[in-house]
Amino acid sequence: RGLPASLCILAANIAGISKGTARGLHRLRHAAGTRLVLEAGDDAARVQLGHADGRMVRRYSVAADAVLGQAVAAKHA
Repeated sequence: RGLPASLCILAANIAGISKGTARGLHRLRHAAGTRLVLEAGDDAARVQLGHADGRMVRRYSVAADAVLGQAVAAKHA
C-alpha cells in the first residue's frame, strides 16, 4: 500500500524536504503544490493538482507566502 519508504525518501531528498520533517507521499504532494503556486500561481496549481475550486490551493498559497517571507528575511538579515 502506498509508495515504498525508500522511494519516498529519495523523492523527498530530490524535492529538498529536510530530514527532520515528515516525508511521506502527502508531504511530497504539499511540497509540489507549494512550488506550483510559487512558480505558476494559484489557478495553475489548482488545475495541475486536480482541485475543483481554490479552497485547497489556498493551503499551498499560505505555505508559499511563508517561503517567500523567509527568503526576504534572509536577504535582509
